Amino acid sequence: MRSGADRLRAIADLLELCEPAAELAEVAARALERVGAALHERGADGEIADAIEPLRGVRAGDWQLFEHHLRELGRRYSLAGVAVPAWFGVASAVFQAILARAVDRHAADPPRLTAVLRVLTEHVERALAAITGGYYAAKHERERDVALQRERLIDAALDAVIEIDDHGVVTELNPAAERMFGHARADAIGRPLADLIIPERLRERHRAGLARFVATGVAKLVGTRIELTAIRAGGSELLVELSLVVTHQLDGSRRFVGFLRDLDERSQAEESMALREHALEQAQFGIVVTDPGTRRITNVNPAYARMIGYSRSELIGTTGGQLVAPASLTAAAEISRVIDRRGHHTYELDLLHKDGRSVPVLASSSTARVPSGAEVRISTVVDMSERKQLEQARDDAEQALQRSAARLAVLASASHAFASAAGHVEELLELVARRLADVIGDGCAVRLITPIGAGIEPSFCFYHRDPAVRELVDRAATAEPQRSGTVLSDRIAASGEAVLIPVVDLEKFLPLVPPMFRPLLSRTGVASAMAIPLRAHGKTIGAVIMLRATAGNPYTIDDQHFAQDLADRAGLAIDNAVLVATLEQRVAERTRALEGANDDLEAFSASVSHDLRGPLRAIDGFSVAVLEDCQDVLDDHARNYLQRIRASARRMAGLIDDLLILARVSRVQLDLAAVDLSALAAEVVAELRQCEPARTTPVHIAPGLSAAAADPRLLRIVLDNLLGNAWKFTAKHPHAEIWFGGDGDTFHVRDTGAGFDMAHVEQLFVPFQRFHVAGDYDGTGIGLTIVHRIITHHRGRIWANAEVDRGATLFFTLGEARARTAGA
Repeated sequence: MRSGADRLRAIADLLELCEPAAELAEVAARALERVGAALHERGADGEIADAIEPLRGVRAGDWQLFEHHLRELGRRYSLAGVAVPAWFGVASAVFQAILARAVDRHAADPPRLTAVLRVLTEHVERALAAITGGYYAAKHERERDVALQRERLIDAALDAVIEIDDHGVVTELNPAAERMFGHARADAIGRPLADLIIPERLRERHRAGLARFVATGVAKLVGTRIELTAIRAGGSELLVELSLVVTHQLDGSRRFVGFLRDLDERSQAEESMALREHALEQAQFGIVVTDPGTRRITNVNPAYARMIGYSRSELIGTTGGQLVAPASLTAAAEISRVIDRRGHHTYELDLLHKDGRSVPVLASSSTARVPSGAEVRISTVVDMSERKQLEQARDDAEQALQRSAARLAVLASASHAFASAAGHVEELLELVARRLADVIGDGCAVRLITPIGAGIEPSFCFYHRDPAVRELVDRAATAEPQRSGTVLSDRIAASGEAVLIPVVDLEKFLPLVPPMFRPLLSRTGVASAMAIPLRAHGKTIGAVIMLRATAGNPYTIDDQHFAQDLADRAGLAIDNAVLVATLEQRVAERTRALEGANDDLEAFSASVSHDLRGPLRAIDGFSVAVLEDCQDVLDDHARNYLQRIRASARRMAGLIDDLLILARVSRVQLDLAAVDLSALAAEVVAELRQCEPARTTPVHIAPGLSAAAADPRLLRIVLDNLLGNAWKFTAKHPHAEIWFGGDGDTFHVRDTGAGFDMAHVEQLFVPFQRFHVAGDYDGTGIGLTIVHRIITHHRGRIWANAEVDRGATLFFTLGEARARTAGA
């Protein structure tokens, strides 16, 4: 407890010593003036003003504001190039000032003095830690930007660029180097340069030169252009021109950067000049060529001229001093001294555009010797403001994407809501008006076209965010019915085109509004409006009027497109709602009509059966009577005529029976049950043999065939017709055979009889279509039509395959009667 009280007392004593905050800030500022030019234009007075408020916060026990101030100060030190020891000089000056006060104040009380000095030391360490954090954060950010711009410059270079460290290991190479030597960047980085591009006979010389530079710091090749032999990945040699520079990294390490150009092409000098000129003219970054002795510009590329707003003729011959922004003049002088000393340098500064604005750039300058022996200084310049523009464009794109995503979410939500209310027209109209008003504006009116196209319906739906306005509009609409005329909604409904009025002139706008609403709009006001067509399936079915009362926030074309998207979805929902509202009535009417038609068909079928069978029976009976009573006077021709009359009557009776079956089969309610198809087929074959006991045609019935759920009566008709046809069309083929079998869900009846031509297979199930001469084979031509109806009624399928005089096979499935074998 005692030590805690002593610490609090020591803090209080320290804060009392720091009371004259302005004096301490001035001590720090003057110390900065001695150790470096870190104050820029503001000077010591500006530093004092910046430090006063944070120091007062510390005196009140609040370190947060002061630590933020110290971190920002560290960032400024880093950007200004103030060395780390300089901070300690400033901190030492402040520490000594407070220490002197503490000794003067508490010299007679050593324990108290010791406690104050301990707290003072902790606070100084804390301040240095804050400054250090800001310093290194800015330093790392700067290193990252420099590395990024360096990569861009290397990648953009037209010549091959290879960078190695002191040990000859590749640390970077650009795409041009990949193309020139055939080594992928990922494979080359980390490998010795000698193993990649130096011929084996020259590798020892390369290693010796590198070792000599590391030992002495003298590199004979730096700053000159030489020709040497290199090898590609495949082993082939090429002659290259090398320009070598030494760069110093921010961490103090060195790098060799080699610029290589292939000289194996013909006309090396001409090509080299053309490439240089092309690089100068076409480069997307600025290039400046100067004379190191006179400092005058000898050439610039168009990109640099555009960057700072001058023409090339205005720049060539000048020293370029007027191109440096005032804030960077001191830094520019130091940069020039570094380049003179090292021969190369990468730096940042602000240039001055012709129009007076500042252009931040990242530049890299190096001195090279041309073939004539003269030295030139080449600087590549990248406009850093483009990065800011890209960042702004990225932010704008992200905001646009967010707006689009939000609007898509609104469209999806609205579509769901519209679909949910699609069964009620009035409810849907209210929902559409409310949703559009909530999303886009203050008020919304939705109006529909009458079915006969005579204009706008008297009733419409209006929604406004203000309930009082809603009530006034409803009252006005009820008091006076609306008719078609020249109002805005009528024009939209007639033309199908949207109207956007960003800023409303009320005097011109009121005539476009129905008369009963004009007094209301005069009182409430409207600042912006738009009208859009309500469409469904390409047809205009109404109009939507949007109103916004807030001035300074006009509707835009983007709002119009968004509102049209919502209105199109609403139009489809309204059209569906109208359809749903009438659908039940239409279905009921058609159902009654269908039932009446079915009843008429039943009555007609009964009438046909009764009215036609009587005369046929009479014809057959009288024919029999004539044959029996007059057989003595009838010759063979007469008896043949009477037999043919009887056969025709029987055929007509069979045709009537088949037509009645065909009419009824599609309307028969299926009585589903398990059906043993093999047993059913055996019954049909047995009956066929009873009718023709002399026939010996083999019939093979596969055992165990069955349907899980089918109508036994209708399937008997199917097999009667299919097996009956096979029996009939094999009668004239003494060696023919018949099969009934199945494979999974598919059954078939196959024979080797008369067959038919597959060119006519599409007419196989059409009533009264016969593929054989009627005298050759009897039948009505309706049997397969009945089979097709029964199979379709079971949701199955039937098809055929045949060949003339080689037989036919009819396949069928039972969709609702799942076929299965006996063991299934």
